[in-house]
Amino acid sequence: MSSARGTIFALSSGAPPAGIGVIRISGPHAGMALQTLAGTLPQARRARLSLLIDPRDGAPLDRALILWFPGPNSVTGEDLAELHCHGGRAVIAAIEEALAALPGLRRAEAGEFTRRAFANGRMDLNAVEGLSAASVSLKLIRNQWSWAFGPPSTDENGLVAEVCRPAETPFGVIF
Repeated sequence: MSSARGTIFALSSGAPPAGIGVIRISGPHAGMALQTLAGTLPQARRARLSLLIDPRDGAPLDRALILWFPGPNSVTGEDLAELHCHGGRAVIAAIEEALAALPGLRRAEAGEFTRRAFANGRMDLNAVEGLSAASVSLKLIRNQWSWAFGPPSTDENGLVAEVCRPAETPFGVIF
């Protein structure tokens, strides 16, 4: 159903920098994209360590664990690939740029993996609402943190300053 809208990709783990970044690719060209970057597809549902190569210039991008989930037995109900790579900003950006340069691939819109999973019968409405509630809860926690401790300090460029200030807790003062 949703694969007619093309193949999408996005970082599905937390925002970089992080120890690991997981980039998910879903749609009819997911296998081609994985094969283009990694050389060959791994066995279905088996992780394999692979050197990812930029197809534009042959430069190495990262050494990553790759996984292949043929549809319809995937989280989205479509062919799906995952790249478990290093979570630095430069690595994530380079891999996403290489994917964006492949024909038939585009960056996913917010919530698009969930919409495809729902449309393909892989998630029911309760699961979709649960994800939405979790997202709202996270926003509430962030707002409560800002209310309790104030907004993060910023430097002259508007970037969050690396400032440590003490906080009073029931267990004493922490830094």
